[in-house]
Amino acid sequence: YLFEEGPCCQWLRPGAMGATLGLDSQVTFESVLEGVGPDLSEKLVEFLDKLTRDGVLRFTHAAIWRQAFLGGAVDHHTLVYEYKVGEHLMSLKIDWGREGLSFHDSHEDPCPNGDIIIRKWCRLHPREVKRHFLEVKGREYDLARWNCQHFSQYMFDKAVNAFADGS
Repeated sequence: YLFEEGPCCQWLRPGAMGATLGLDSQVTFESVLEGVGPDLSEKLVEFLDKLTRDGVLRFTHAAIWRQAFLGGAVDHHTLVYEYKVGEHLMSLKIDWGREGLSFHDSHEDPCPNGDIIIRKWCRLHPREVKRHFLEVKGREYDLARWNCQHFSQYMFDKAVNAFADGS
């Protein structure tokens, strides 16, 4: 998972959640907010195209997860789309951060240390997710105006629109 690999978040290990920062802490506010790693925007577009080619007809759920850090003072929001491949439930986890986008597709729990903020049924084709993402792909990260929370909420809201139009 992203938090196990990212250099800014290596301190996020099981047992570290809820820890408080003292004066002697080696974790700085800046290091936590650096981002999610190298931008994988183009790879996400390719992956969504692959899902379309592979016959993934619809994402069945969209959800926003949160993972608290800095003793619960800050939350990182993650967008998760769920779909089935055979009998396996898959989760496409998409993270937005300072360096851009990162994603992970797996049958494992998408956010083992996180909580679901909101989740809903949807019937969203991968090409629709791609279209929604391309609408905001060029936006720059801004902690106050376009961060992980804004990105996740935007994509989540688009899932409603896609379902409402019957696509």
